[in-house]
Amino acid sequence: MQMPRTIAILIQINLLFSFLNAQEFTLATDTIQKLDEVIIKANTILGNKYVAKNRTGASYYLSTEELGDFGYNDINRALKAVPGVNFYEEDGFGLRPNISLRGTSPQRSSKITLMEDGVLIAPAPYSSPAAYYFPSVARMEGIEILKGSSQVQYGPFTTGGVINMISTALPEEKLKARFQSSYGSYNSSQINTSIGQSSENFSYLLEYLSMNSDGFKKLNSSDNTGFDSTDLMGKFRVQSDKDSKTPQFLELKYHFYDELSNETYLGITQEDFNATPFLRYAASQNDEMDANQKQLMLTHSVDFTPRFKIVTNAYKNTFSRNWYKLDKVTLDNVSRSLETILSSPTEYSNYLGVLKGTLNSEKDALVLRANNRTYTAKGIQTKVD
Repeated sequence: MQMPRTIAILIQINLLFSFLNAQEFTLATDTIQKLDEVIIKANTILGNKYVAKNRTGASYYLSTEELGDFGYNDINRALKAVPGVNFYEEDGFGLRPNISLRGTSPQRSSKITLMEDGVLIAPAPYSSPAAYYFPSVARMEGIEILKGSSQVQYGPFTTGGVINMISTALPEEKLKARFQSSYGSYNSSQINTSIGQSSENFSYLLEYLSMNSDGFKKLNSSDNTGFDSTDLMGKFRVQSDKDSKTPQFLELKYHFYDELSNETYLGITQEDFNATPFLRYAASQNDEMDANQKQLMLTHSVDFTPRFKIVTNAYKNTFSRNWYKLDKVTLDNVSRSLETILSSPTEYSNYLGVLKGTLNSEKDALVLRANNRTYTAKGIQTKVD
């Protein structure tokens, strides 16, 4: 009787040790987090989601996969997933977004710092930062957002935040080509194509993006209320050998953007809005925005050690715009502003009739003006990581 009891005790002890060993192994493996290798690029602020999550302050990183999954071509749609970001629509295409970070005024995104590849991209970031130009999100491979005071080092604002758009990177493969196209409502179409090649000491990338739409607003004349835009970008890089003691590279980037949008400042009365919210009055049929932007940027990066790197950017941005739009209406030598007419449509019914095209008027009744502006921003910046 004693022998079976002894065997049973030994079996229980053996099972107990096996259980403890299993628990120890489980705990050991649970505390190990395997991270993918990430290379931080020279013209980024965060570079990846891991850095964004562990950085001091509020930050967010939209990756290539996230942007690609939804095929965003409107920055407003892309930023919907980011907490603490607010915006209101203007043209329906995201050409001139109105973005607010941490409660700042959203008008023309003029109270936040806008960047592309680590340099300021607003037409005049320190004097007139209103974003009449915003980089096309369809050609970006990532978007970085910093909120609050953590963005002080990047621009002129101490509140709000910074949005850094990361353009398509040079390929790591020997040869890489891409072609994407889409077509949708209102004859909206998009073509995005690129080709690039990389070798040990030289890399290049050429990219073309075209977007257009007939627009969704309704003009009595059935004219186009949409837009046409074109982006051209080239990147060229020379770099040291991979086994160099101090790896470094010199990269040249050139970008050109051209836009023609049939947009207007003219609104409609509350009554007409309630009946037909997408209506546009006939008097706005000649309104259009003609804009182009050019960027030339030279980047030098040198790695002295794995933890000590110096990146220098020299850049020049030129932006020109001419918004040719209706300014006021003149009848019997008496002029009235658009705001005055629309706020009191009954009192100024004759002026409203001219706007709608239902009342005949003299040929010079509609007064248009051209807001022709040209901005140049240039500088040199050095960052030590």
